[in-house]
Amino acid sequence: MKTIIRSTLYLSVIACFSLAARAGTVIQQEGGEIGSNKPKTKITMYLDAGRLRVETQGLGEKSDKSVVIFDASKQVMWMINPAENTYREMDKAQVEAMGQQMSKAMEQMQAQMANMPPEQRKMMEDMMKGKMGAMGGATAKPTISLKELGSEKVGPYNTTHYEMLTNGERTQEIWAAPFDQAKISPADFKTFQEMAKFFEGITRNVPQGSYSFSA
Repeated sequence: MKTIIRSTLYLSVIACFSLAARAGTVIQQEGGEIGSNKPKTKITMYLDAGRLRVETQGLGEKSDKSVVIFDASKQVMWMINPAENTYREMDKAQVEAMGQQMSKAMEQMQAQMANMPPEQRKMMEDMMKGKMGAMGGATAKPTISLKELGSEKVGPYNTTHYEMLTNGERTQEIWAAPFDQAKISPADFKTFQEMAKFFEGITRNVPQGSYSFSA
């Protein structure tokens, strides 16, 4: 799987503030294509001491709300569908099992491609490259660099504007503010790192260059 947000076509507004009623942080994000009449995607994240709740509205064609809850201390994630009154629970062992299944599937696919005629194999590689990265052997890690474009005021934040290049191609534009301005503490950020570790069983089997949680 591969996710690239081309921010030249995507507008995101992020507002962060500390909760007054209790300890914790709320991050609100709204995004959509510039000039489009489609409903905006709204994401609200609640962070508190190793716990994360993500509420998403308007993702994809449907506008149904979805909720994901992660508890770092328990190493458990819950995926909730409020419209259907259902939820799924996933623990670390299940994530590892999914990763092993992905690894076996990749090995089987590579073995099948190894026996294909050269032209058919190249056709298969080209077809899969955009979705899962190049198949048949290890692939080179992408070269990612940041180019600073200057300082800009975005809402209440004093940001630094960056252009991200992946293999020389612009893939993102970023307006970054320091932690103290966004009111996100290092402890809050650590929660995202803990969630990245939770998914390592899967991400270690994702081809290089595909979307992954990295430091």
